[in-house]
Amino acid sequence: MTTEVQKAREMNYAMQLAGAMDKNWEIEFPPNESEWPDLLIHDGTQQFGLEIREITKDTEARKGSKCKAD
Repeated sequence: MTTEVQKAREMNYAMQLAGAMDKNWEIEFPPNESEWPDLLIHDGTQQFGLEIREITKDTEARKGSKCKAD
């Protein structure tokens, strides 16, 4: 289950992406998180799902990210 902080971060990323692409998207959370993407995007003519992924890399760790584990 996604926390409220994670949801806010996902929404922020999507809004930044829309702004960078000069898009006027309507962005909403799906009704069922376990079977839907992170966000539903409506652009006026189409609807699509958007998955947000965060990739973290530590230069000193070889078994994944220590920052992410913390």
